[in-house]
Amino acid sequence: MAGDFESYHTQQPGKLNIQAIEDCELILISRDDFSWLEQEIPKLQQWYFVKVRPMQFAMFNRLNEAKIATPQERYEALLKKHPDILQRVPLQYIAAYLDIEPQSFSRMRNRMAKEAKKS
Repeated sequence: MAGDFESYHTQQPGKLNIQAIEDCELILISRDDFSWLEQEIPKLQQWYFVKVRPMQFAMFNRLNEAKIATPQERYEALLKKHPDILQRVPLQYIAAYLDIEPQSFSRMRNRMAKEAKKS
């Protein structure tokens, strides 16, 4: 589940872009249709909050990590959480996700590789 929740709730133009980097199935639903479904299916609202709450925590943790962790720590945490990420996602997208300039990301990875060889 992905979206610009501020835009959804305020009904103002969105500020976010979402790009799929792998094949996926997309289901699009308007705010009016979702509201109607919530009225028709009371458990849908409960499901929505069950899905949204972890996303809110993840966003908070990501913001907190961006402020506290070094770029290398953020990269290491990503690799630990998603060990197959390098096989699935181009490096420029990983750098952007980590909020690291691609050149700095490349230098950091090279430095980490040299340090790993020394160990």
